Amino acid sequence: MKKSRAPHYSSYARTIVSELKTLSNLIRKYSLSEPQEAPNAADTLNLLSAKQIIDSQLNPQNAIKPCLAAYAYVVRVHRDIINTMEQANTQRRILKDSLTKLRDRLPSVTIPVQHKDLQESINTLEKAYKKTIETQKELPELESRLAVFEKKLEKLTKELDKEWDDYRMKFIQQMITELQDAGYNLNEEEITDLKAQQPWPEILTRFKARGITVPAKLQVDDPDYTTYFKLKAYIVIHAFLERRMLPNTPEEVTKILKNLLKS
Repeated sequence: MKKSRAPHYSSYARTIVSELKTLSNLIRKYSLSEPQEAPNAADTLNLLSAKQIIDSQLNPQNAIKPCLAAYAYVVRVHRDIINTMEQANTQRRILKDSLTKLRDRLPSVTIPVQHKDLQESINTLEKAYKKTIETQKELPELESRLAVFEKKLEKLTKELDKEWDDYRMKFIQQMITELQDAGYNLNEEEITDLKAQQPWPEILTRFKARGITVPAKLQVDDPDYTTYFKLKAYIVIHAFLERRMLPNTPEEVTKILKNLLKS
């Protein structure tokens, strides 16, 4: 199956995302940090890399992707409001200057038809001027409503991540208990490893570092959230068997994993 092309994140987009504290913290939480090659302006801004943003969305269990889309909407609307404000200011200035010139000219026009046409032009401009003022008055209210929406989005983003963290710890503790009940007494290091919050790229990297081939049944190209638990459990079970000098072939580990997760 042909993979979709990875999204492109310009420096401008990465700067915007990096300034969104809640979202940028989550992206760093679910991606690997990338050291800068040399001090530059990006260091001062603590700018997220495109790879960090992309990698953070690979975690099948988190809500970063929809949150990114929602924040993109907020940023776009905010930018549209600013642009509309600038356009309204420009239009208001032009209309005001035009009205001043036409009103100054009106007393000198003595031909009735021309006088009437000029007055109608002034009336039309006055209506446009009033409409521009009304638009300018509405924009701050829209900006205020957008700010309220953004705060709600920030709160929801934090809540979704906390719900995942709570669920993750509950599920992992259940796995530890089931392993111990089955006679697989993990040591402190293995338990800590299982409980650790590890971003998706790090988990896959650890498979390579330990020389373990990811079983084909674990769909890492199109994973669901249970794949996350299966991968973490696989590494720890493999480490346990290796420490006890027991068979740790893919078949052995998969058999234990299957019983553990009832998959």
